[in-house]
Amino acid sequence: MLFRTAAVAYGSQVIGVLLSGELDDGTAGLQAISACGGLTIVQDPDDAASPAMPQTALANLDVDHRAHTEDLAALLTRLVREPAGPRVEVPEDVRRDSLMAEELADTAALHAG
Repeated sequence: MLFRTAAVAYGSQVIGVLLSGELDDGTAGLQAISACGGLTIVQDPDDAASPAMPQTALANLDVDHRAHTEDLAALLTRLVREPAGPRVEVPEDVRRDSLMAEELADTAALHAG
């Protein structure tokens, strides 16, 4: 949900970093970031404590960067100093998914409180 919301709100100014994990939800978020013109970074699965999430992302998305954790700080420092890519039109499916995720989060918060 975080990646999709950021992609819709900030488009090409977003840099999504996907690290170690077991599920595949990060892939959908990175796809949204990419579709909105942002940059995508995936931790090298060989470097991950739990490689399933990075592996899924790499298998389903052409990522902009694949990096080991020790290289992330330098990579991010370099990328934030570069100009963002051109603004792109947010795809309707990404906008819709982001709105649905926000509504689900709002509903969950109401029931939790």
